[in-house]
Amino acid sequence: GLGDVYKRQVFNDGALNTFTVSAWFKSSITSQSQVILSTQPASSNTGFSIFLGNSTGYLRAQFSAATGSGAPIMEHQVNMADGNWHNVILAYNDTGGTNNASSFMYVDGVDVTSSVTDVNGWSQGSVPTWSSFTTNRVTIGMYFDGSNYIDSMTGFIDQVRIFNTTLTDAQAEDCYT
Repeated sequence: GLGDVYKRQVFNDGALNTFTVSAWFKSSITSQSQVILSTQPASSNTGFSIFLGNSTGYLRAQFSAATGSGAPIMEHQVNMADGNWHNVILAYNDTGGTNNASSFMYVDGVDVTSSVTDVNGWSQGSVPTWSSFTTNRVTIGMYFDGSNYIDSMTGFIDQVRIFNTTLTDAQAEDCYT
């Protein structure tokens, strides 16, 4: 229902190095950041999150081991807060080094990774590795900062899926159709 949040321990393997998350969402609000799915405690910015940006409705994905503000973000510069249903898929592949993982973003069945905009230094092949993240709790619909839920989704989220592999282009397209 409206204002509900779901949190669950799902990433229990400290050696996790590949996964994909998928969700359908719908919103028409651009006056605030809106979290779709996150493992990041907002106070430390460690983990990953998918959210709509404040004032733009741009779809943003962030993988970060940083503390404080300024963590790297990949941004799909299309207003996704348009009142329509959209599917987002975020795939992650950690090759085992330090800060050399890759992330891929699909929107409505299309790989948009090559057209995303770098915010705060995001670049393919330099995404923080999973071992540097500090939480494995997933929250849907809000950030959890350790004591409060913030940046709530004002809209709808449906069919959240978490895969223990990086989906192929064809598999990502199948999630959309």
